Amino acid sequence: MSEALWAARQDLALGVSGPGVAMAERAVLGCLLIDSGLASTVARAALRVSHFADPRHQRIFHAMLTRETKASRYDLVTIIADLDADGRLSDAGGVVYISSLLDNVPDVESVLEYARCVIDGALMRRVAASRSPR
Repeated sequence: MSEALWAARQDLALGVSGPGVAMAERAVLGCLLIDSGLASTVARAALRVSHFADPRHQRIFHAMLTRETKASRYDLVTIIADLDADGRLSDAGGVVYISSLLDNVPDVESVLEYARCVIDGALMRRVAASRSPR
């Protein structure tokens, strides 16, 4: 089991959406940047933009989904170009941040597990938000 998956499962077992879930978010995006063909695997998990806690990750995943709806493959270069063309590159963390998503991709074959951790983290945030006083 990769470190990212282990950390995310630890967070989820503790009932928090912490650094492990953030690692899972980065892992999903990194996996997809390496192989956009994994998008169908992630789709089976019903991963949505709103499941990502980090707004940068939401923007990057949205750019990936936009490419997917056009049946267009993507990679690091095309996602950066799309975000730049839309004026959202800076909001997505910039070239250096997006490129760093490739640095520590633990295991591309575990993308479905990472996606499930991201979804579970989103569910925990919703539950926590519903319990907090308004």
